[in-house]
Amino acid sequence: MQKCIYLSEEDRELLKEYRQELGLHSDSQAISYLIRHSKKQNEELAVAIREELEKNYLPKERIKWATKVAEQNSIVLLDAMNTLMHMLKAETCISVELAPHPVVAQSQERIKEKIAYFKQKSDERKNKGK
Repeated sequence: MQKCIYLSEEDRELLKEYRQELGLHSDSQAISYLIRHSKKQNEELAVAIREELEKNYLPKERIKWATKVAEQNSIVLLDAMNTLMHMLKAETCISVELAPHPVVAQSQERIKEKIAYFKQKSDERKNKGK
């Protein structure tokens, strides 16, 4: 198919430079190459941006969010425990490492399961991207 297009003098010079750099024989070959190469380059750029986000930005945001939630949960738990201690008139501290209450042990086990679940999901996302 033949198509007439109009190029500025500057664009014609650039096209000539590309043609020479690439060792192409015609302007048509150069334009065709640039069109195809541009599409491939855009796809490669999109993949590179996604990988960069996954490697650097998303984990940082996840850590920031997790830290914020952990801090909020800690404050709530301290207030709840302080209230319980006042209500029970507790006089002694029993270390969790020494004698964990069954509820605390259950909670710790649930946390381990949750961490394992999120690690599995993360590994699946990483493997899917490869």
